[in-house]
Amino acid sequence: MESSFLGSWLSGYFIVATAGLLGVRRGLAHRAGASSFLASAAYLAGMLASAAFGVHPFVLPAIGDARHALTVDNAAPPGVGLRIGLAWWVPGMLLAVAYACTPAGASAGR
Repeated sequence: MESSFLGSWLSGYFIVATAGLLGVRRGLAHRAGASSFLASAAYLAGMLASAAFGVHPFVLPAIGDARHALTVDNAAPPGVGLRIGLAWWVPGMLLAVAYACTPAGASAGR
């Protein structure tokens, strides 16, 4: 069950990467810069996700002895650190978005 589930995710990311690559080609042919950029972002995201799922659960496989490999489990920080990070990330991102929007809105009529 797990291998077919993982295979379906991998094929989905492969399809995203392939569609992104074809979208870049189409966007460049029609001189559509924005769609080419978005398609290239989709291609990169699909390739990155395919690579990540391809080596799962290893983050950094070791040569030789598998005991020395960096895995998802031994690379994860403690749960309290993740909760603190999330608690600071949400208000921090709200402040960053507000800061980015404020100068643009203030100078829109000039």
